[in-house]
Amino acid sequence: MSISLLRVGVFLVAKYYAFFIVLAFVNDGFQTSVLANSRGTGEVLSSTFYYFIYISWAVLLLGLVLVLPFYFVLKIRRKAVLILCLIVLLLVEFGLYTWAASPLDFWNGFYNGLVTMLFIPLFFKSVFMNLVKR
Repeated sequence: MSISLLRVGVFLVAKYYAFFIVLAFVNDGFQTSVLANSRGTGEVLSSTFYYFIYISWAVLLLGLVLVLPFYFVLKIRRKAVLILCLIVLLLVEFGLYTWAASPLDFWNGFYNGLVTMLFIPLFFKSVFMNLVKR
């Protein structure tokens, strides 16, 4: 499949929702934001909905900022240039996320990079195959 802006946008939305789900349980964000502030099933559902809205803003903002850089990097065909640009893009994403959203915990940026590396082969098999073939 070819790389399109829509495909990159879907990749970023899926990746960031997965990332925020990982963070919710790794850093007990769901526990402190939702469960600790809720009494009863109704409040848990309501707080979960507001938590979803809260992370959706972050998904939207990060996706809008990074859709074009990911699109152009993933269109690169030369293997060495692609690897170098992916590394630079991951470092930029790490810096952007840790500076803007998580300045006190650099591990969150590391988790973000891991989720990105897991999602690239899922969404862009041709790019991944280009990276691993000789």
